[in-house]
Amino acid sequence: MPVVVVLRYMTKRERPAISHNYFFLAPWNRYSFPSHHALRAFIVLVVVGKAFPAFLPILIVMALIVGFSRLYLAKHYLSDVLVGALLGIILALVSQKFI
Repeated sequence: MPVVVVLRYMTKRERPAISHNYFFLAPWNRYSFPSHHALRAFIVLVVVGKAFPAFLPILIVMALIVGFSRLYLAKHYLSDVLVGALLGIILALVSQKFI
């Protein structure tokens, strides 16, 4: 997503693994804000959840697991995941207005 790339290079926030010297968790990309994984998980949640409301509970759980995994693996800070999720929801809702 171009939005994520632009925000990452504007903010240049280092990942927790770099900031705290977790050398065994060295990421391939230096910057973390916002979380691209969370953004994509919440886009899927909104788009598929609107099309198939019966799957909404499992989609919510899956999106939350993706967000938690980013924190657990020290790839992102909580604010990275929250902003990624919020951007994902906003982008999904805006994109559906144009379809």
